[in-house]
Amino acid sequence: MTATFVSKIPQGGMTNALGILPGGTGAYLVNRTGTASSIVVHGYDAASGTWTKYPGTTPGDGVVVVAGAIDPASRIYYYAALGTGTTTTPGKVTVYGFNTQTNTAIPGVIATFDLPITSRFSANGDIAFDASGNLYIVTSANSSNNAAIGVVPGPLPTTGSATGVALTDTLLTTINNPQQRQYNGIAFNNSGELFIEFSSPAPSTATFLQAVNPNNGALIGQAKQLSDTTFASVDLGACSTNPTLTPQKNIAGRFATSTTSNDQFELSITGGGISSGNTATTTGTTTGTTTGTTTGVQSPAAGPVIGVANTTYTLTETAVSGGSLDNYTSTYACVDTANANAPVTSGTATSFELHFPATQQGANSPRILCTFTNTPKPAAPSLTLAKSVEPVSVTAAGQVVTYRHVVTNTGNVTLSGVAVSETVFSGTGTDPEVSCPGTSLAPGQSMECTATYGVTQADVNAGEIENTAEATGTPPSGPAVTDTASASVTAQQTPVLSLVKTVVGDGGPFRSGEILTYSYLVHNTGNVTRSP
Repeated sequence: MTATFVSKIPQGGMTNALGILPGGTGAYLVNRTGTASSIVVHGYDAASGTWTKYPGTTPGDGVVVVAGAIDPASRIYYYAALGTGTTTTPGKVTVYGFNTQTNTAIPGVIATFDLPITSRFSANGDIAFDASGNLYIVTSANSSNNAAIGVVPGPLPTTGSATGVALTDTLLTTINNPQQRQYNGIAFNNSGELFIEFSSPAPSTATFLQAVNPNNGALIGQAKQLSDTTFASVDLGACSTNPTLTPQKNIAGRFATSTTSNDQFELSITGGGISSGNTATTTGTTTGTTTGTTTGVQSPAAGPVIGVANTTYTLTETAVSGGSLDNYTSTYACVDTANANAPVTSGTATSFELHFPATQQGANSPRILCTFTNTPKPAAPSLTLAKSVEPVSVTAAGQVVTYRHVVTNTGNVTLSGVAVSETVFSGTGTDPEVSCPGTSLAPGQSMECTATYGVTQADVNAGEIENTAEATGTPPSGPAVTDTASASVTAQQTPVLSLVKTVVGDGGPFRSGEILTYSYLVHNTGNVTRSP
């Protein structure tokens, strides 16, 4: 990698904390004048190639500013002093601000947060901002074998106070540093990679750049050395902003809106090592504070996350709060909002893969906005009834059979007033009464209703008990839906007679002319009634 001369910084004390305006139209540095407590901000105008001095916020004597960057969103130049910690506690980072649009210092302390490493030695480092205003810090300490990158969620405050706002620094990655190199620069390129700069310990002037995945802290490839070794670079800045990827939700209409279901949706981005800031759940409102039933583009969005060129991401929507994507026609469309809303991809699905595009020469860093649009399908209420009986055959009066009715909501709307009734029954006893555990069924839900019946002799004589039931349910609008199902019980008939014949007399011998009386005893030993 080759260093190119741009401009000579005016002479002064210790100049550090480079910040470059988006597009490279200007740059800012902090110059501490000797050991005094005053701060001078040097502003560089790229068009004229001139430098201007401005008074900065005074951090106090003995405080050394080493880190600086410009938030591309607010265009505020933030610079920071890195404090010394102990072997068990991290040093404190104190952040100050300078308004580049008015070229005036912001009074007071902007914010404070802990360094992502612990060391009792003085720390070096630098800061950078992504396109969303999140702060990234790289730091190493003298006589330390470790360096680290941390992330502070943004955007940072734009006003100061006596003590500043306490922020939280989350460790992104720890870098093994046995050579005790000085990590003193950090910046994004226009492909979404985060570059950190480190230099070898004196007297060496070798300076290296290492690419890092900003989503998971993984090192990308090998560090590259700057070709010019006549000086050691001690700072890093960039005029580009990183690409971003954001999915959002457009609800053309809600299929269901009730106290139990108002069809909300969750968006997510996975892949490329993304682990935070990559999910969002719609509230159903554009403000996130009302009833949760409004339509149109919803305010919660997943991300934006840093999009790294040539990395494949998966964007997904799921239904929550009782909703079902089966009730919607889902489409997606992605455009590059940083480049005249150029189309990127589109389709019909609830999940798709996006190969993040590389930044084209002469174009802005891509800002890909992907919109999932959900259009509700027409209501299609329906239900089914499955009927069974146990036992399926009987042999005698008094036996009890149990009917089971399984009602299933096979439509796409909730049914109320669900009930089952017997419409055809051939039994001669008391009609069975169906009992159900509830009266409402959501789409896909089922419930079992039961009824019992005591068999009569007439049923056995008939040989069969026929039964047809009807299930009904009422959708939110329109007529009720119905379905019928039948079941039969067979009476196993065993017709049997026994006959006993006797003769009335004195037992004989019988004489001619004597009248004999015969007696016949017929007994129905079967299970059906016999008629002559």
